Amino acid sequence: MIPGTAAIPTQSGVTAADPVMAEESTEAVKPVVTKDDASAKKKKIIKIAGISIGIIALTCVLLYVWPGFLKEPEMEYLTLIEPIIPTKTGQTGPGSPELPDVSDFRTVSYSRDIKLIFENKCVKCHGKDEPKGKLDLSNKEGVVAGADGNPIYVADKPEESLIVELILHPDDPMPPSDKGEPLTEEEKKEIIAWIAQGAEFN
Repeated sequence: MIPGTAAIPTQSGVTAADPVMAEESTEAVKPVVTKDDASAKKKKIIKIAGISIGIIALTCVLLYVWPGFLKEPEMEYLTLIEPIIPTKTGQTGPGSPELPDVSDFRTVSYSRDIKLIFENKCVKCHGKDEPKGKLDLSNKEGVVAGADGNPIYVADKPEESLIVELILHPDDPMPPSDKGEPLTEEEKKEIIAWIAQGAEFN
C-alpha cells in the first residue's frame, strides 16, 4: 500500500489500494436478456413480416385483379358486335376470311340442321359438363345464353356474329382439328345461313 492512501474496500471485501481499480469494480452490472425476452422479440419480428407480406399480396390483388371488376360487363363484348367479317362488298381487316354468299341458300332449320351440327362437331368441348368458355351448345337455352353471358350470334347479321368469326378463322377455326372432325364448307354455310335468316328456333 502506498503511504498516505486510504484502503478502499471492494465489492468482494478485498481491500484495494488503487482508487482507479475501485472505480472499475463498481461499474453497473449489465442486464441479462432472458429467454422470454428473446421469444417476445422473435414473435414481434414474425408478426411484422406477416403484416408486410399481407400488404404486398393485397397490393398485387388490387393492381392485377380489381381493375377487371371496374369494367362494365358488356364493354368487352361491344368490340365483338362490330362487323368482324368482310362481306362481298368490303373488307374489315387484313387477312379476314370473306363471308360466303348465302343469299340464295335453302331455308335452314335449327332442329333439323343446326342442332345436328352442334351435336356432331361442337358438344365435345361445348356440352353440359364443364363447357369451354362457358358455352353450352347442347341445347337451345345454351345457344341463346351464349359464351359466359355474351351472345355468340346477332340475328340477321352473320358478319357481326362471333360464332361465324370463329368457324371461319383462317388460322385456328372452330372446332380445332385436334378435337374432332372439323366443319365442312357446307356446314359452315348452314350456320351462316341460319343466322342470316333470323336464327329462329323452330
